[in-house]
Amino acid sequence: MKKLKRILIGNVLEKIKEVEDKFVDCIITSPPYYAMRNYGTELQVWDETCECIHDWEEIKIRRMNLSGGKTAKQMTNKGSYAVDYNDRYSISYKCKCCGAWKGELGQEPTVDLYIKHLVQIFNECKRVLKDEGALWINIGDTYIDSGASRKGLYCVPDRLKVELADDGWICRMENIWHVTNKMPTSVKDRFNTDHEKVFMFVKQPKYFFNQQYVDGKDGKPRALRTVWDIPNGASSDSNTASFPKALVEIPIKATTPEGGTVMDIFAGSGTVLNVAEDLGFNSIGIELKESFIL
Repeated sequence: MKKLKRILIGNVLEKIKEVEDKFVDCIITSPPYYAMRNYGTELQVWDETCECIHDWEEIKIRRMNLSGGKTAKQMTNKGSYAVDYNDRYSISYKCKCCGAWKGELGQEPTVDLYIKHLVQIFNECKRVLKDEGALWINIGDTYIDSGASRKGLYCVPDRLKVELADDGWICRMENIWHVTNKMPTSVKDRFNTDHEKVFMFVKQPKYFFNQQYVDGKDGKPRALRTVWDIPNGASSDSNTASFPKALVEIPIKATTPEGGTVMDIFAGSGTVLNVAEDLGFNSIGIELKESFIL
């Protein structure tokens, strides 16, 4: 039986309104990381509180190179986190009249505004997610590039976890994705980072969960633990950073019942949708830039 595969192109806060209440069993997604990468998408207007003929003021902020250095080779790395390492500035706009912000998600002038926007988005996810469903979020951290806290972490994953918990989500699990093929950097005064966090959130204490097992050292099956050794899934297209299929399979198998629907609100190259289809589930994807969907 052919499964539903639905792709919605446009702003996530607008397009998710087209999805029915309590329709989705499992949401797996990875939002644009903070202060990292300009995807070249059309700028979106956020935080409009009234009808306003906007008077936009430009905000230009220097952004950090993820690798901590710059080389000609990095310009051609497939799956890299930036489109152009020679242009490390993000441009956005703030309305001088109403305070609205126009820009690309992840390029906000402050980390607090970025977290605020993510909370707004995931609040809409709560509406479309079934009561027994689960929300999985993969998100990485970013280093502060200037000021007294320069070189410090923004602590983005932890900030988001706390804010979502305060917004009514239950943070059921924090998993570590150990990226086994993470590219080393030239940084000299800290260790190389080779992990990201994957949070599991639920709406209520009782939810659907299908335990996953792996072979233990004694050859007997044991329940999967919270550190996952999986190589990354860098796309052949340098404009997209794909989920590895192995990372996506775990949440889908664990929290999607038979005949269920999986959703990715930042669909990118469509890995979540493709894996869901391969496993026999329905899928819905939202993506701002149609050319990213392979």
